[in-house]
Amino acid sequence: MASTSKRKVDDRDSEDISCYVHNVSEIITAATSKTRYFYGNVQTNHDKVVRFVSFSPEKQSAMKSAESTKSPVKISNCVFTPKGDSVEITVRKNSQISVVKKLDFERITKMEDAAKLVTLQAIATANTMCSIKAKVVSISTTTEVNTRYGQRQVQKVTVVDDTKSMTLALWQQHVDKLRHKCYYSIENVISTYFQSELQLSTTSKTSFKPIEEFDIVEVDDSVDNVIKSVGTVISCALKIISKCVSCNKSLDIDTSSAIVRCLHCSSKQKVSQTRLTRQLNLQLDSNQKVQKFVVFNEVLNTFILKYSLKTFNNDELENFILNANELELKHNSNSDVVLNLDVNDKLTVQTQECI
Repeated sequence: MASTSKRKVDDRDSEDISCYVHNVSEIITAATSKTRYFYGNVQTNHDKVVRFVSFSPEKQSAMKSAESTKSPVKISNCVFTPKGDSVEITVRKNSQISVVKKLDFERITKMEDAAKLVTLQAIATANTMCSIKAKVVSISTTTEVNTRYGQRQVQKVTVVDDTKSMTLALWQQHVDKLRHKCYYSIENVISTYFQSELQLSTTSKTSFKPIEEFDIVEVDDSVDNVIKSVGTVISCALKIISKCVSCNKSLDIDTSSAIVRCLHCSSKQKVSQTRLTRQLNLQLDSNQKVQKFVVFNEVLNTFILKYSLKTFNNDELENFILNANELELKHNSNSDVVLNLDVNDKLTVQTQECI
């Protein structure tokens, strides 16, 4: 068991904890606040792994040393923040990190050992590192959210296995990595509470591997209810987005320069090697109800190939969509992300008028 003792520091409860250190990150600078921090995991008993964060970069070398030497350590004056039925540990500026001789549990040899394969039903507490096999049954639009570490991209997906369904939050470089109705082996995700709901989140160690189909539990219609919307497009905008190869966030490209620096992670890269992706935003008038939808790169490419539009530039493609008599969109009932895009009828204007 973890050895802890409480004391008062700056009018807040703090604790001393004995543990092993894993997965210490590099020092990160938040894009908005410019706050510098690092994070990782501490192992507090034979199978309990808890996330830590530190806003004192000078502590990183000691935590890195503890990880590389695999030494048990005592960390004093930590602040414990409740996260559902678990905690997140903050290593403070006045925390002391010292090597201890021995703990009454063994160090996990690899973090992958902690991330054992489990069913979704077996995930009952927060801060559980695990691996799952599941089907993706819904995908939301990517959003930018403000976190204590600055702005971050997140995309919510619903996954289901043979026991239950669950929300999985894809962060940063993991956004757009999963496809609707596909099956995956997903390694090294962590359980966490968000708005009182237990869900899964990706980590720096998360990986995805497509797998064969398997039997899954029947899910509620609200989870996997693909519906059809048919109507006239009243506006559309096609965006070509350059994304950072390191953090997958959008880049502000200066066309006069061959080199670009990412404003989010500060990495430099050649403009020619950035990741290009397209996104179509449109408004559909369906039965006098105007709805907004987003069409991501993969679905848009399928549409372009189906209607032989590869030679069209952005303006021509937008005109083609606007001149269609009606479009047919398939999407989940609780999502504005288009899963399939089709022309529902003949064009009111001949294609050559778009050229």
